Amino acid sequence: PTRRSSDLTAKKAVDELPTECRQVFELSRYEGKKYSEIAQELGISVNTVKYHIKNAIKILSSRLSVDVLGAVLFVFGAC
Repeated sequence: PTRRSSDLTAKKAVDELPTECRQVFELSRYEGKKYSEIAQELGISVNTVKYHIKNAIKILSSRLSVDVLGAVLFVFGAC
């Protein structure tokens, strides 16, 4: 796939994550916030943040090609 179609595929996959999972993933990856900052902002524990990140990566890995998933995690920071 082209880069543009890969970007759209990745964006669609992130948009389809469960709501709280998506919020946590976006705060971590798009805004570069630390787990403790996300936990405080959303009123959840750091362990819940970790759970949502792990779940998001699991869901995205089942929906995206290895190359696209790698780009999403690399561009937006890895755990």
